[in-house]
Amino acid sequence: MHAWSNLAPVMAVPSAFDAERALAAAVAAGDRGASERMARRLLPQVRRVARALVTRPADVDDASQVALLEVLRAAGNYRGEGPLEGWARRIATRAIMKWSGRQRLRDVRTEPLATEADPRAAWLPTAVVEALPRVLP
Repeated sequence: MHAWSNLAPVMAVPSAFDAERALAAAVAAGDRGASERMARRLLPQVRRVARALVTRPADVDDASQVALLEVLRAAGNYRGEGPLEGWARRIATRAIMKWSGRQRLRDVRTEPLATEADPRAAWLPTAVVEALPRVLP
């Protein structure tokens, strides 16, 4: 028999994040109550991230909603190695950056072509400016 075989079995040391890990596991399992609790807890953090990253204030709510849904979808990946809020902030940051990129692409596709005003119009009468030759687009 080995000398170390007489040692008592090591009991699992409770982690400071066991409750958070249990909440995330319940969300991943589809528990609606747990999802609501997690959403209420993390929404302020997700909104702070959205306000920091989104350029148009009118888009903060949309970006926050998309990011919060992504956090809830990823709940099964939370391992409890750190605070739930820090983990959620990283997920939200990536989700909002992705959302912002899609918004920029959509805005570029839907913006009308800018028509540049003729700089000569400021000092010439309108009839003269209209008669001047223009470069075709």
